[in-house]
Amino acid sequence: MGRRSLVSAAALATLALAGCGGSPGHTGSGSVSVGAYGVTPATTVSGPANASASACRRHARTLAADAVGFVDHYGSAAAYPADLNYVIIREDLARLQTAGCDPMLLGRALTARLTAAQRRTLVDNLPAAMADEIRAALARA
Repeated sequence: MGRRSLVSAAALATLALAGCGGSPGHTGSGSVSVGAYGVTPATTVSGPANASASACRRHARTLAADAVGFVDHYGSAAAYPADLNYVIIREDLARLQTAGCDPMLLGRALTARLTAAQRRTLVDNLPAAMADEIRAALARA
């Protein structure tokens, strides 16, 4: 099996085990439902509804770091598709929503971690609902 096949197989296996997908939607205090995406089943992300500011900053930094992976693996020059990174970002965003974090924290983390061109690539290649949330967070930064 070639290197590209091994990377693809590993990415697909990870997607199958990741357990998240779909556009995040609130299901109530402290939980956000995330619909299915490809082989990734629907799931619910749960947690404390009112996270501390430090926890929210940590969640925002995690999403920003994962967004770098998405941007790095997006496009025809990437070694493998950005699907895995997309699934990870969706769960990160659901975690921020579940915790009731201020979108400004996400905007600041994205601005600190990604260049303007990377932020455009991220927003331009996400589904509309997620892109709108990221845009709003960036506007508040």
